[in-house]
Amino acid sequence: MISKKILKKILSKFGISTYGTVKKKEILKIIDLLRPLNLGHDYIRLGGISDGSYIVPKILDDIKFCFSAGYGGDCSFEKSLENYGIKSFLADYSFDAPTELKDFDYQKKFIKSYSSNNSININDWIEASVSSNQKKMILQIDVEGSEYEIIHAITENNLQKFEVIVIEFHNLFLVNNQIFYKYFLECIYKLKKFFEIFYLQPNNCCGVSNFDTIIFPNVLEITLLNKMKIIKKGKFTFKNVAVKNILTKNEIILPDYWY
Repeated sequence: MISKKILKKILSKFGISTYGTVKKKEILKIIDLLRPLNLGHDYIRLGGISDGSYIVPKILDDIKFCFSAGYGGDCSFEKSLENYGIKSFLADYSFDAPTELKDFDYQKKFIKSYSSNNSININDWIEASVSSNQKKMILQIDVEGSEYEIIHAITENNLQKFEVIVIEFHNLFLVNNQIFYKYFLECIYKLKKFFEIFYLQPNNCCGVSNFDTIIFPNVLEITLLNKMKIIKKGKFTFKNVAVKNILTKNEIILPDYWY
């Protein structure tokens, strides 16, 4: 009989991972943490009619600034915010500054946990852009997988300055990998120390994964509301407000256990 040690060596030569998979109950634990709630505010969708639009709480009169990590060539979200007098700070090394916006600041850099020729530390970006006591802000993150690095890197002091956070989580087909699971779980724990989930929507760009009968979207958009702004906590009530990010692909309908 081949020993486990020898078997792992053989599999590793073929590039096959030998890390254990995550149990079903642990996948359900993540879903429980991500489940949206009725937090006492109505909603508004900002941005275009498909990809790049997001649901946020209807508290925009309180918001002064938006930080958008990952411009991606689409500033429809930030353009909508301009209608409420909200200035945006955008950053993306892959694109030049947008021409559609009026009152904004652009950094042609990736937002990272460190600064370099083509990147800037998330905390340095925030602290150099607004005063140290500035709050009443939105943070929008769509950085194709670097969101986990950013969430781990941002200080709790800076995190609490935001009233709303919108994040697009990528590569969730890896959720049943033990290493990715722990990394993702700690991101959620950190966010939920100061925020609750206001809205959740699968991005229909990349399908879903099936983890022992549990359906998990491969890309997921969530909106979080600062606990200081919560009026109540109740069962999620928003219905039929999702949009298809990719108009030519089928909508993803999540099972009821997500809500």
